[in-house]
Amino acid sequence: MGFVINAVRICRPQQWYKNLLVFIAIFFSGNLLNLSAMLGTFYGFVSLCLVSSSYYIINDMIDISKDKKHPEKKNRPLASGKIRIWQALIIMLVLLAGSLAIAYGLSNNFLYSVLFLFAFSLIYSIWLKHEVFADVITIAINFVVKAASGAFIINVVISPWLVVCAFFLAMFLVFGKRKSELEFLNENEYEYKRVLKQYSVNVLEGIVNLTAAVSIVTYSLYCFLSAAKGVIWTLPIVAYAIFRYLGFINSGSVIARHPENVFKDRRMLISMFLWLLIAFLGVYL
Repeated sequence: MGFVINAVRICRPQQWYKNLLVFIAIFFSGNLLNLSAMLGTFYGFVSLCLVSSSYYIINDMIDISKDKKHPEKKNRPLASGKIRIWQALIIMLVLLAGSLAIAYGLSNNFLYSVLFLFAFSLIYSIWLKHEVFADVITIAINFVVKAASGAFIINVVISPWLVVCAFFLAMFLVFGKRKSELEFLNENEYEYKRVLKQYSVNVLEGIVNLTAAVSIVTYSLYCFLSAAKGVIWTLPIVAYAIFRYLGFINSGSVIARHPENVFKDRRMLISMFLWLLIAFLGVYL
């Protein structure tokens, strides 16, 4: 039983929320009530979750020695020794095979997206995560590919402004995470994440503020140019959510270092619910 629990933990299911981006296309294209399209997008979500877990495992295998010294990551299954490297490798291969099998049954372009995500994430784990600024841009590109992959499944075109917003919002979240990590680890940061050596809190603070502003501007442009004029009413909610998250970053909240914990914040949950409700009414009514 302990092995099963740790096998699930090594897949990082708490990170799967990032793959919800695949639903952007079906939601904003007005196809959410199309059962066939919805089913295909759900399968796409599963495929993205599986491929995400596969490269999370590879990343843990590469970073195992550093994770053992990290105050939080030392409890991960690989770093703590609860899962062996050969076991992790088998789990990774099974997940990758499952993801590709599902993607193959959906569309060629979606399959190419999954292959790109795996290959690009592998390059990130080996090289790009050590390159200042490129590490964050790489993650943001992955967010955009996930958002675009949903359009490939149901063969629709989504607003470029929505895609650009996803790109800058991802950079806002990740640069905020870098700032929080830098402040949390203090003088020991270089030992755990080499790229942090090239960042400074002042530089990150400026970039976080910039990406927050650009995220709001690009989402505003989407709202103003969207055929569904009702989505404009979601703009104040999006602005509030971004400002609240900015508060998490600047206050040293654990949420900034672990964005999945945002679902534990009641005000953010209410904001997300209201955004979904008003956006749904704006697009479908």
